[in-house]
Amino acid sequence: DRMRLIMGYLRSRPNGPTQTEQQLLSQAKASAAEAKQSVLDFYSDDWVEFTQKVKSIDIPYFQTSEFQNDDQ
Repeated sequence: DRMRLIMGYLRSRPNGPTQTEQQLLSQAKASAAEAKQSVLDFYSDDWVEFTQKVKSIDIPYFQTSEFQNDDQ
């Protein structure tokens, strides 16, 4: 949302971005970099541990069942 708002401000300025808009853009870039790092950290740490736990679980896909046949 921040990036969309900032881009709207920047497009509306005939003489280029103001100092405030440059500051907003800088903050948005920092927030985006922080979010990206958070996602990368998740996939390098938590995701690996999660996938290892899931792989270690033995899930029987088909179980044998006894069906009673009324015809017999």
